Amino acid sequence: MIMLYSQLKTIIAGRMVEKMLDFYLQKEEIEDLQFQNDILVAPTAHTPRKPQHIPYISSSIERQIWRRNASIAREALQEAHYLCEINNKHLTFKSNITNENFVEAHHLIPIKFQNYFSWSLDVPGNIVSLCPNCHRKIHHANKKERKIILKFLYKKYKNALSDYDILVPLDNIYKFYEC
Repeated sequence: MIMLYSQLKTIIAGRMVEKMLDFYLQKEEIEDLQFQNDILVAPTAHTPRKPQHIPYISSSIERQIWRRNASIAREALQEAHYLCEINNKHLTFKSNITNENFVEAHHLIPIKFQNYFSWSLDVPGNIVSLCPNCHRKIHHANKKERKIILKFLYKKYKNALSDYDILVPLDNIYKFYEC
């Protein structure tokens, strides 16, 4: 009887963990969707190409969230001419708000790793413009495909990251993405 109880407890605990993980993953995706919508209507920032102070952090019972500035993301999308930076032939549709090709902003070094850096990661030199398909690919593709994309973007953005004093080897970026 005790053994059966232990087995049931393990199964139930495992399901609870899975449900919690699903909840947090969905919550992150919803927050990112909201951020992408905020970018469309945000005024464009004009960020100096030098290290920027670390953004504020919001805390809740569940976790800490680094604040992202939609205006800075909009600046990065404009600098990329609203084209996918993995392949500029990836055209989607014209946004009815910006009247530009629809793309999404993505932090090459994810903002959740801000505490490992002395300067802000929320800068144009760390924000890439991606078509929705490539944006999903960088998050959900297999490790081999993600590594190819990350290496390409790292080479493209290494100097821009350096302008903002964000110095990180490619191997660390692979670790951030669990590659």
